[in-house]
Amino acid sequence: MSEIQFNEESNLDSQFTSRTILGAPTSPKMVKALLKTGIVKNEKSAGYLLLGFAVVCLILAFYISYTFLYAKNAPKKLTPEQEKQRQDFMDRVNQNRPQ
Repeated sequence: MSEIQFNEESNLDSQFTSRTILGAPTSPKMVKALLKTGIVKNEKSAGYLLLGFAVVCLILAFYISYTFLYAKNAPKKLTPEQEKQRQDFMDRVNQNRPQ
């Protein structure tokens, strides 16, 4: 067997780091903005807040999609005047149609 060693030290402080830019790791700009405005006290709570916001947005997107795309609305009944207008229109369309 080959000798495989794993680095079991992990950063459980949940510090966010994005890619290293010129050798210095940086935090994401959204986290920095939340910390700067004082909405959250540390990066871990900023992560939870952003995760919660993403979940709310996802639920809202599903609700809007379902409401506009899949909800079946009962067809509206036409008033006698509207029914007459529809029938007149269909008669005019059928008269102009070549036989």
